[in-house]
Amino acid sequence: MPLGKANLSKIDLPRADLGGANLGDANLRDANLESANLGYANLYHAFLYAANLRGANLGDANLGNAELGFAKLNGANLYSAILHHANFGYAKLNGANLGYAKLIDADLESAFLHNADLESANLYSAYLHNAYLYDANLNSADLGGANLDSAYLIDTKNLTNSQIKSACFWDKAYYKGHWDEKQLKYIIDEPANKQYIEQLKQDKSSDPETPPDCSRWG
Repeated sequence: MPLGKANLSKIDLPRADLGGANLGDANLRDANLESANLGYANLYHAFLYAANLRGANLGDANLGNAELGFAKLNGANLYSAILHHANFGYAKLNGANLGYAKLIDADLESAFLHNADLESANLYSAYLHNAYLYDANLNSADLGGANLDSAYLIDTKNLTNSQIKSACFWDKAYYKGHWDEKQLKYIIDEPANKQYIEQLKQDKSSDPETPPDCSRWG
């Protein structure tokens, strides 16, 4: 059954098998797709605002230009998914597998990516303003031209100086801090953070041969 452009708002389909389904342009706002199989599905330009996709399989799915603001994707599998220009603003992706995902020009503002696996993910020109990447694995991730202004990179794994400097506004990100049990949040260690950024600036060996073009960020 063709589901492209269908109005499936608030539909309740936990653990549904929708592998390879065509849901392009579908309205899935507030849909419950927890633990559903959407591997290889076409969700191009789908409206998934605030949808529940916890533990869902979206491996190799096409979510280009999809709206995923405030969506719940904790523990979801997005391995090698196409996510160009997708909006993940304020989405919860804690523990999600984004290995080899294509996040070019994706909007991840204030997204929660605690302990997410972003190994070899393509984040070229992604908007990571205020994104929470605590304990995230960024091994070999492409951050070229990404906006790291106010991004939380505390305790990230496998993040090199060269990766950091390939991004825009890396000197405005947060790298040093600690977890406060009473406030239940990370507290930035301002002196240590400033010192770390100065050390990065002094490490000339990690400077890119061609500085990133940050003009698109104004």
